Amino acid sequence: FWISRSAETEDRLRISAADIHALRTVARRTWHYFETFVTAEHHNLPPDNFQESPAPVVAPRTSPTNIGVYLLSVISARDFGWISLSDATTRIDATMSTIESMPRERGHLFNWYDTTTLKPLYPLYISAVDSGNLAGHLVAVAAACAEWAEAPAVHLQGDFEGILDTVTILDESLAELPDDRRQLRPLRQRLADRLDGMRRAVESIKAQPEMASIRTINLAVLAGEIRKLAIAIHTEAASTQSDTIADWAARLEATCEAHVHDAHSDDNAVEALRAKLLSLRERTRRFAFEMDFSFLMRKERKLLSIGYRVEEHQLDESCYDLLASEARLTSLFAIAKGDLPTEHWFHLGRPIVEIGFKGALMSWSGSMFEYLMPPLVMKEAQGSILNQTSKLIIKRQIQYGRSKNVPWGISEAAYNARDRELTYQYTNFGVPGLGLKRGLGQNTVIAPYATVLAAQFTPRESVQNLARLRQLGALGRHGFYDAVDFTPQRVPEGTDHVVVLNYMAHHSGMSIAAVADAIFEGRLRDRFHSDPVIESAELLLQERAPRDIPTATVRTEADERSKGETEVESPDTRIVLNPLKALRSTSVMSNGRYSVMVTATGSGYSRWGELAVTRWQPDPTEDRLGSYIFLRDAGTGDWWSATAEPKRATDEEVQTLFSDDKASFIKSVGSLRSEVECIVISEGNGEGRRVTLYNDGPVDRHIEVTSFAELVLGSDASDNAHPAFSKMFVETEIAANNGAIFATRRKRETDEPDVTMVHFVTDPSGSTRDAEAETDRRAFFGRGRTIT
Repeated sequence: FWISRSAETEDRLRISAADIHALRTVARRTWHYFETFVTAEHHNLPPDNFQESPAPVVAPRTSPTNIGVYLLSVISARDFGWISLSDATTRIDATMSTIESMPRERGHLFNWYDTTTLKPLYPLYISAVDSGNLAGHLVAVAAACAEWAEAPAVHLQGDFEGILDTVTILDESLAELPDDRRQLRPLRQRLADRLDGMRRAVESIKAQPEMASIRTINLAVLAGEIRKLAIAIHTEAASTQSDTIADWAARLEATCEAHVHDAHSDDNAVEALRAKLLSLRERTRRFAFEMDFSFLMRKERKLLSIGYRVEEHQLDESCYDLLASEARLTSLFAIAKGDLPTEHWFHLGRPIVEIGFKGALMSWSGSMFEYLMPPLVMKEAQGSILNQTSKLIIKRQIQYGRSKNVPWGISEAAYNARDRELTYQYTNFGVPGLGLKRGLGQNTVIAPYATVLAAQFTPRESVQNLARLRQLGALGRHGFYDAVDFTPQRVPEGTDHVVVLNYMAHHSGMSIAAVADAIFEGRLRDRFHSDPVIESAELLLQERAPRDIPTATVRTEADERSKGETEVESPDTRIVLNPLKALRSTSVMSNGRYSVMVTATGSGYSRWGELAVTRWQPDPTEDRLGSYIFLRDAGTGDWWSATAEPKRATDEEVQTLFSDDKASFIKSVGSLRSEVECIVISEGNGEGRRVTLYNDGPVDRHIEVTSFAELVLGSDASDNAHPAFSKMFVETEIAANNGAIFATRRKRETDEPDVTMVHFVTDPSGSTRDAEAETDRRAFFGRGRTIT
């Protein structure tokens, strides 16, 4: 007998009945967000977020990712039995009709649209990851429509557990209603009895499915009685809790009516439904495959750019260069479609971090979002590097939460900081050691949706963590709130946490899809991979996990500050208090193409690839080559450099701060204090220096600011060999308003690259300043003189 039974697959997810019940309830609460806010007012699109505090506000904008996960949620809601097959079809049709009418570029939706006007929000931008999410999710939706269209009559009877999900929520809501009014107790008891009766009625239908078409009518009648009792309680109590009961009672009645509609559809309705589903299958799949991803790839790097700035007709410089990224769904779809070469997949970085004697892929920010969003529709073969990574990073997240004595689950989310309009701010958070990004240990923000995503792999641990989050007050009317902030600097006195009272559409959609995958054994993944185009690229996902972990690992920030510390400091900040007397210190900043080296005294050089932009020679005695800022007091005629070198002032105080992203030079001369911040531009080939002046004295000061650098724009070796000869080939031109200097190098050989540089100054204060420019060294220095 035992050997005749079919063997279970190794990757089958084992989940108990109690955990299934708990996860279904969480997903049903989360679906309430889309039930409430996806309306005709928003053209059947999901608004980006809803914030409860200080006043209820719906953000009337949406993105391709929001739309994609909403459509996955509609499919899942039907699988769960919360809506009828006809309602699911109507919802998909309404949303598709909307997005088909919206302006696009090369098949792509823009990154943001106003949901009330359907106009794209400026600046126009195409996001590679958002478009990939929408395309992949549309493929899964198309497969679901095709599956339902093959035999609509088979799929008409929904899952009656969907009714019990709402009954459970009503039970919990009734228990939360304060029992402080004696006259309400009979109504409470009658409502509790009706809910028990609803449970028994559903169980009898499940026990005798042949009687379902008749008994579903009784469910609708019973649900109507429950709604009347709930309204009566709300009329008397008039509280937030009673309003919640009345709301969920109405949802229960709608769910029961959906099952009645499914059970009593005639032949004509079934055929009409089949035709509509076939049409939706074609429309959703066509919309996905109309997106052209080829122009989003940087040919020289064979990587996807972050996005495309439409009005500037320019790709972003930054690229998605890691396999452990939310963009890998985009990569897989674009390769399968033929827009990107297969080599692109193997150009994605695979840095490894050790977790429990096994290797896991590192991501940029170490967040659950990066690791666990793609598996909503992408399969991860057992034993593959992706599957092993997903399981290991959940293990690491649990360990990290335990080490800080907080619930686990860190991902990008809103946090307890607001702008001037009191809107919560949003950024990415992660676990130190899993992400390459620095500063991950400075925040402790727990996102409940990250725990729900983990239910795809660890349902038992996820249910336990969600129960802990609920005890902290993280459960709201539309499911779990977006985050619980434990960062000491952002929590009120007398407590160690604060709940961020808002909901994000894409987090809600991901949560519903993750629970559906956990309970229905990866049904959404099966649908996505049933498409023959996707199936052709499945082999890429079967990359095995490495047996050996590389000994040379990528450096990440692993040090954590204790909870008692309130001052946030970067562990990579260096302070040089007196650069002229201290040991030599340098800082090198680069974006991969353009580099700047500065010493603590302010000297240094700039490089673009192999070309020297400015002149510099290491000199242990005279440190006087670099890009400098000079200050001159127009009243006294005194002048000095804003850095320690090359021009000093009497009784000056100087200090230098080096951090990962910038170098800061602070100098005080009398009552005037200056600060120069030097950075390398991340999305271009250039650098910036911001000069800030502080007058600590009682008298107004008129200060002239002058920038100085010697240009090379050529080979460093050639310039060092014959500097005077090299200078002859640099041509300069001053802009008409004296606000910029343009420099080019005349080519000595035809194969030399064309090099052009611009040096300009801007003043963010808004007031008009007189600007002067000079490119003649003799006119600036004078004959026989030096810079000092």
